[in-house]
Amino acid sequence: SAAGELGVSLSELGHGFLELRSGERVTRVWRQYTELDGPVALQLALDRRIVFTLLADAGVPIPEYGVVDPPRVEPALALLSGGPCVVKPAAGTGVGSGITSGIEEEEQLRRAVLRAARYGQLIVERQVPGTVYRLLFLDGELLDAREEDAVQPPREVPSHAGSKCERQARLRRKGRPAVRRACSSRARRASTSGDQA
Repeated sequence: SAAGELGVSLSELGHGFLELRSGERVTRVWRQYTELDGPVALQLALDRRIVFTLLADAGVPIPEYGVVDPPRVEPALALLSGGPCVVKPAAGTGVGSGITSGIEEEEQLRRAVLRAARYGQLIVERQVPGTVYRLLFLDGELLDAREEDAVQPPREVPSHAGSKCERQARLRRKGRPAVRRACSSRARRASTSGDQA
């Protein structure tokens, strides 16, 4: 395994927790969270309202968006006239929880807002066309890159993906680029049936 090649033992603790051990050094991770992720940094990263403000202040382009308090959708209706939108919880969630994309009509917007209402205040943002790249850095070094379909929120990694992850880790250690592709189910169906995705 990739961990074994680095001299690291990997133990599953259950419920999404893993323990990595190298000699006397031990760290634990839960899903995509590490012990390096401090509580303040995590809370900040999960608050889209603040993240959008910080990005805009730094000159990074952000999508046009509005904040709505369920069940009201009126503040976001004008966004629908400019193309598809995405509904996301404003804070406290990750890994695609409560997200609905591809919203083009008022009724779709109302349904998406009702589905995500349990998360509290919501962000409705313009869906930006293109590819999503998720980059994992540690101490300024790119450890991993993942390419995703912009229309689909991230999906849980299937259990058989471990061998693919190990292969990518070996490529990284050999200095080769390692970009993983996460396909939507629509693209997978099209590619297996011989159609263009």
